[in-house]
Amino acid sequence: MESKRYTKYFIVTSLLIMLYLFYRLLAPFVVALALAIFLFVLCNPFNIWIQKKLRSKGFGAFVSCVLVLMVIIVPLGFALFALANEAYLFAGSLKSYVPSLLSCKPSEELCSTVQTWFADPQVSSTINDSSGKLIGFLFSRTSDILAGVSSVILAGFISFVALYYFFKDHETIRSGLGILIPLTKSQEENIFREFKETIHGVFYGTMLVGAIQGLLGGLALWVLGFHAPLLWGFIMAILSLLPVLGTAMVWVPISLLLVVQHQYGAGIGLFIYGVLIISSVDNLLRPKLIGSHSRVHPLLMFLSVFGGLNVFGFVGILIGPLIATLFLSMLAIYKREYA
Repeated sequence: MESKRYTKYFIVTSLLIMLYLFYRLLAPFVVALALAIFLFVLCNPFNIWIQKKLRSKGFGAFVSCVLVLMVIIVPLGFALFALANEAYLFAGSLKSYVPSLLSCKPSEELCSTVQTWFADPQVSSTINDSSGKLIGFLFSRTSDILAGVSSVILAGFISFVALYYFFKDHETIRSGLGILIPLTKSQEENIFREFKETIHGVFYGTMLVGAIQGLLGGLALWVLGFHAPLLWGFIMAILSLLPVLGTAMVWVPISLLLVVQHQYGAGIGLFIYGVLIISSVDNLLRPKLIGSHSRVHPLLMFLSVFGGLNVFGFVGILIGPLIATLFLSMLAIYKREYA
């Protein structure tokens, strides 16, 4: 009897040690695995359709992974590269942009006030110094970016392999997790359903709506010939996460700047376009796209998104809400069972 108890302690201790070591093995790939899970939940219905058409789980999963790579990952990679290039060029054009702003002939009090402010030697010097420091920072980070290329490639490969096995063996993986997790079938179903609905809510209600607003804003700036439309469109997509103000924090100042530069039609037109088109996307599309997919309160979703960005980087947009959903699901189970 005594030996059985010591054997149990030994097994439990060994299991905890192995669990910690296994965590250390997987920790570097948490972001890659989170991306694979996110893509799996979004694309699995399409993957199931492909597998039925090809009558092969393995080959169907591979075809699904290749299509995800071609349709989502590759275009996104090119877009990010173009965005980084435009941000670099925009930083270099700041010094020449300020004098061009000063060259316009003031005909109104507003234009004169703004020009006087920019003509102040201290303000002009601060802008030039800031742009110079920004360019220097970009140069100094080039080596870090190049050094991180290998880790990005490795993370992408891990995501691809993980996504393949999620597509191919998702039923086996889920049943295995069901055995390991000490929850009832209904509790397990609730957690998986909440995860799925949260991922759909994050994608459709946050990422897709933000991308549409950024695309509409960037397209308008490109038509008007404004500097770095892709960069400002990306900034609008990020700022769309903020309540109330959102994308208006970009297109309102740009509208005023165009008016100051005597481009009255462009400035007023951009303002009207922002109010009627860009802002209406948030009010009209978001409720329809989300529907009943996410039951997470908007405030908690907002905090989890930005908290995830702070802790995990860009992929924290996905991981943050998932952690919040898991917390709320476990809290609901505790309330039902023990409260």
